[in-house]
Amino acid sequence: MLPEASETVMTAADQLRNEGRQQTQRENVLRLLTRRFGPLPEPVLARIRRAEFALLDCWFDRGITAQSLDDVFADEP
Repeated sequence: MLPEASETVMTAADQLRNEGRQQTQRENVLRLLTRRFGPLPEPVLARIRRAEFALLDCWFDRGITAQSLDDVFADEP
């Protein structure tokens, strides 16, 4: 395989892996927040659906100890 083609394949594989990680983290946040706070309002669901991995990771950590959904999303636009 040509070096250039190998780099392209790795980039595509990395992208798929990252998308998988992001989807898994999204599911984890949804599960955690639903278990802690009950059914989530649609605006919260929409926010989680469009979030990037770093933000999902932050929300997951906050969700562990937050007293409310507002605490999870504090300081976020």
